[in-house]
Amino acid sequence: MANEEFCAALILSRKKGVGAARFKKLIEQHKLPSIALREEESEECELIGLNKHSLNKSDTQDQIVKTLEGFNRGDFYAYYYGETGYPKQLFCLSEPPPVLYSSAPLKEHKYAAIVGARKMTAKGKELAEIAAKKCIELGYAIVSGGAEGIDSVAHETALNMGAHTMAVFGNGIDVVYPKKNKELFERIAQNGVTVSELMPGTKPAKGFFPTRNRIIAGIAELVIFVQGTEKSGALVTVEWGRRLGKQIKVLPAQDTSPDWGGNVLLLGKNPEFYFDIET
Repeated sequence: MANEEFCAALILSRKKGVGAARFKKLIEQHKLPSIALREEESEECELIGLNKHSLNKSDTQDQIVKTLEGFNRGDFYAYYYGETGYPKQLFCLSEPPPVLYSSAPLKEHKYAAIVGARKMTAKGKELAEIAAKKCIELGYAIVSGGAEGIDSVAHETALNMGAHTMAVFGNGIDVVYPKKNKELFERIAQNGVTVSELMPGTKPAKGFFPTRNRIIAGIAELVIFVQGTEKSGALVTVEWGRRLGKQIKVLPAQDTSPDWGGNVLLLGKNPEFYFDIET
């Protein structure tokens, strides 16, 4: 039954006209993906108990087949919205991931998101380490995006302290991006968890990362912006956190360089976010 429902959820999530918000509505209405798929009167519902030969060939359909084969082999874990084990924190999203793939079983943790620049300064690195350590001491697990810079420092600090950490990818969980983080991702997969809403094999694309950031903000109770420019992608995570009513903390700029422009921008609009972690 579990495989059947995952199969139905995957097909439903890839059906034309069924985005994340529509998927959420259908599951809340029908409870089970198989029922929702049937109610959508999709010819694709015949694919329950899927085999390769029942599909017309296309890139998407081939990827569905490969994903289902990988799931059945136990290559990864997967949870559809509404299923037991799907992170309850993501219920707050208007467009929660229809399916979430993970390198390990998802367990309940209290998360702090530590985010910021890929091109960090030495001071930014130092503050990211301090922020991660303080959050862990307060009982938080660490969630971030697995990118170079601040994200990587946050994950590494958690691993070095023996704490749980989650990396949320903007590509399939089996795709290594950036390449230089291969060893870090292996450590996270062994001692924490990597997750993505994208099917395994999906290559990174510019548009995937802003939507990935809603998952980071949704999972977290606390979002800390360490360092970034005025165009930092981490600002998207902060904005999602603000919309979702999460606790937001922004470190003050350490100098007048553009490297801290995002900090100045955020605190100029939201002085209540001010957080001097060194005091």
